[in-house]
Amino acid sequence: MIDLSTLPPEEQLDFWLGEWDVSWGEDQHGSNHVTRILGSRVIRENFNGAPAIDFQGMSVSVYNPRLEQWRQTWVDNNGNYWHFTGGVQGDVMILVTDDVIEGRPVKLRMVFYNIAQDELDWRLEKSEDDGRTWQEQWKIHYSRVVQSP
Repeated sequence: MIDLSTLPPEEQLDFWLGEWDVSWGEDQHGSNHVTRILGSRVIRENFNGAPAIDFQGMSVSVYNPRLEQWRQTWVDNNGNYWHFTGGVQGDVMILVTDDVIEGRPVKLRMVFYNIAQDELDWRLEKSEDDGRTWQEQWKIHYSRVVQSP
């Protein structure tokens, strides 16, 4: 496991860089391509749920030293737009945002955990009680795609 707390804050999301096979549920697969851009200050994600589902999204993430936290903007082909904030908590990376679902305020959070060199787990959770309890919405396992020389 990678100990994120030992890294400089601006490198704590570097574990996510690369080409990934992502899987969830009963043998459903997609892909995720995560790179550094804009002078290596921004991390860009391009997620594709195909062939399992028609779902595509992208995010940009940046570490803000003034706020001492990560900020991520996510958009997708379902019309979602979320602005997450957060950072390392122990051995996990947690990013949280507020949203409204069916007219009710909710919190959403992404949790990166079980972080190793070539694999990790991610889950999206929802809270309807201002973060006191969380319900898992989607869980994804990442496996690094090994590039041929």
